[in-house]
Amino acid sequence: MNVSLYLLDDMQSDLDQLIACFKEIELSSDFAFHIDAATDPSVLPTKEYDLYILDIDLNGQSGFDFASRLISLNHGDAKSKIIFCTSHSDLVFDSFNLDVFYFIRKEHLKTDLENALRKYEKESSRMIYTLQFDGMTRYLPLNDIIYIDVSRNYTFFHTAEEEYQQRKSLKQVMEELHCDFIVRISNYTAINLHFIDHFENTSIILTNGMVFAVAADRVNEVKDLYMKGLLWG
Repeated sequence: MNVSLYLLDDMQSDLDQLIACFKEIELSSDFAFHIDAATDPSVLPTKEYDLYILDIDLNGQSGFDFASRLISLNHGDAKSKIIFCTSHSDLVFDSFNLDVFYFIRKEHLKTDLENALRKYEKESSRMIYTLQFDGMTRYLPLNDIIYIDVSRNYTFFHTAEEEYQQRKSLKQVMEELHCDFIVRISNYTAINLHFIDHFENTSIILTNGMVFAVAADRVNEVKDLYMKGLLWG
């Protein structure tokens, strides 16, 4: 499982210890970590990561403030998780207002880190569809799927970068997805609600400009699910 990490701690020695811990875990697990590390809390990262692991006491600055700026920058993207890693265990309750994913105690670094990763793996598995092709296994994040369509005996998964196919019916795929934001709009197509830009009568226009017709008996249901998604954020 590939996981991108952004580590922030004003102490380089603590960063080095954290990186070493990740490398040790990587050797005995299915995780593959892609790590960027920083010591300056005044600079926000320029790209998104799966996990942000932040110290709380950052040379007089607050890790809570950094996390708040990060959440605003990423518009509250639920795909990214924030973990605090600190020797100040008494501050754990102060982190709850930020919907923090986990709290790691530096004095129990490896144990807490392993527990956090187990939780992340468990939650992520609910948001991944497993593809089998050419004797290989591919784990496709549901958030990456823009739309799904069928041709003959194959179902095709379209992402921004690639297209994948499975010899399955769309009905079977939808049952396996267990996903409330990928919605079937016809007998041949399902759309990720997150990629809808707007509706035009009975058609959906995606953020990439593609246009899809919605079956007449599904128009109201699809619009209702889309509006609920906007309300839920």
